Amino acid sequence: MSKVYIFGDSFASEDTNFVKGTDYSEAGYTTALKRTGNWEPNTVYLEGWSHYISQEYDTVNLATTGSGMDSCLRKLINLYDKQGPDGLKNDCVAFVFADGIGRHIMEGMEERDAWAFKYFAGSKSDFKKLIHGRFPEEKTRLMNLWREYHTFAETFVVSYVETQEFNNRMHYFMCTLDYYSKYFKKFIVIPFLPHWKKYCGNLNFNFHIYERNLADMAKQGKLPDKYWQDILWTQKKTPVPTDPMFAWPNHLDRNTNHTLYDHIHSFFQNREYNYGNH
Repeated sequence: MSKVYIFGDSFASEDTNFVKGTDYSEAGYTTALKRTGNWEPNTVYLEGWSHYISQEYDTVNLATTGSGMDSCLRKLINLYDKQGPDGLKNDCVAFVFADGIGRHIMEGMEERDAWAFKYFAGSKSDFKKLIHGRFPEEKTRLMNLWREYHTFAETFVVSYVETQEFNNRMHYFMCTLDYYSKYFKKFIVIPFLPHWKKYCGNLNFNFHIYERNLADMAKQGKLPDKYWQDILWTQKKTPVPTDPMFAWPNHLDRNTNHTLYDHIHSFFQNREYNYGNH
């Protein structure tokens, strides 16, 4: 195997694949891994599946927090255009199927802003409330985007999203992934939402779709116990997350991150095992 390429949003991106806290004990915490080259004294790191992959393989992580499927596909197609039909045959892909319905980029927006588009359709007070706790440093910039695109987003959400053409986007996305997967050695898709099954057709033999979805995996995660809350948040005097999705690396708790990594790693390594296509 030559390289592993990772695509997706914050469920895969490098800037969300670890959480760090402070360890003042002499013994330290053996449950945390040291981040290669970036280890800080008296610091504990919890890490996500995409970090584990990067430690096992020569990895190029192209995931961006807040990204939508349009951007993820653009990166995949650009990679193919650059490498050609024979340039990727020894490479593998872990592709997080990000939100393909509500995330869009308009002029003046960055890729990381795509998550906000569907919320532009809501009221000013609701949007301000949404970003107040989660994006305090981005508040002014995001409110300016709301003002610019609120009317358009409101019309878009009310009118276009109810059409058959718009709802066919999920099928289009999956077919595109199916097509490009044939140029890679192995290609695994990790879906965000549970409704992906009805969009699957005749998939390539090297194309596997993970049977669980990230939204449910994140919701079913357990919040850190007091031991980890003290290390990761209390000592830094920052609020402890109340939603497990925002408490862990790549939005998944420790056990789930390990489970997902193990599945991806096994798929990349084991040619004989029949995972089945769903």
